[in-house]
Amino acid sequence: MLVLDILRSMSWLLSFFSRFSDYRINKPLMKYVMMLACLLTIASCQPGSQEKLSLWNSEFTPGCYSFSGDGSTIAFEVKKNYSRVEGSLSYDRVGKGRNTGYFEGHIEGDMLIGTYTFRVEGKERVRQVAFRYEQGELKEGLGILGSDGKTFRNVNQLDYSSSPTLKKTDCFSPVMTGTGESNELYSQVNLALYTPEQVETKLRPINKQGQEPAYLIFNTDNTKAEIFFPGHHRSMVLRKTHQGNWANSQYTLSSLKGYTLYHNTDPIYNSWE
Repeated sequence: MLVLDILRSMSWLLSFFSRFSDYRINKPLMKYVMMLACLLTIASCQPGSQEKLSLWNSEFTPGCYSFSGDGSTIAFEVKKNYSRVEGSLSYDRVGKGRNTGYFEGHIEGDMLIGTYTFRVEGKERVRQVAFRYEQGELKEGLGILGSDGKTFRNVNQLDYSSSPTLKKTDCFSPVMTGTGESNELYSQVNLALYTPEQVETKLRPINKQGQEPAYLIFNTDNTKAEIFFPGHHRSMVLRKTHQGNWANSQYTLSSLKGYTLYHNTDPIYNSWE
C-alpha cells in the first residue's frame, strides 16, 4: 500500500507539470517537490501516527484522580508517555481488600483502556480495565469478562453508571512510607517494597554537594527504569528505546560509563559522582 501511494503521488505530480511543458521548469525545484511529496506520503502511512494524533487531540488531562467514600478508596495517577498513558492504580474496597499496581494503556475516544498489573497474596495478576473521561472526571467501566478471566468480552458494552466517580485531586500519595529508618520505596514496575539499603544503584546529583541521592530500579527484563527522586511524592518510569537508553518526553537515562540521567540535554545525576 505504501508503494502504491508513493507511485500515485509521483504520477499526479508528473501529470501536473506536464501541463506546463511549454514553460521552463526549474528542474532542481521539481526534484525537491517530488521528494517532499514522497516523504509526506511515507509519514502519513507510519504505524502509530493515528494513535499519537488521537492522544494529543484528546481532551483528557493527565494527573491524579481519586474516590473516597463508603469506606472505600480508589486512587489513579495517570501520565502521558509519548503515545501511551500509564501510571499507578490502587483499590481499597470494603470487603475486597487492598491492591496496588501499575496501569498501561492508550486512549480511544473518551476512554482510557489498558491492563492493570497487581499482586494478590504474593502472586502477580493482570486484568483489563477501562475508564471513561467526561467533564474532567473518570468513571470505571464494569462488564463481563471473557473466558480468560482477564479481558472484557466487549469494551463497547461496559456499564459506567454503577461505578464511583474519580475526581481530579492533588498528587499527594508518597512513594516512601514510614518514617526514619523504616522508609520504604514502592516500585511501580516490580510491584514491591524496597528499603533504600536494598536498592543497588544510587544516582548522585551532579554539582550539588550534600543533596540526597536518587534511587534507580529496573524491572525484571530491563525494559523499564524507575527513578525515585529525593523529596518527590512519586517515582518516574522510563521505557527502553531503540537506542538502548531509557526515556520519556523529558528525561533520558544513559548506561554509558555507569548510569547518567539527563533532563532534556542536561546531565543531572550519575552513578559514579
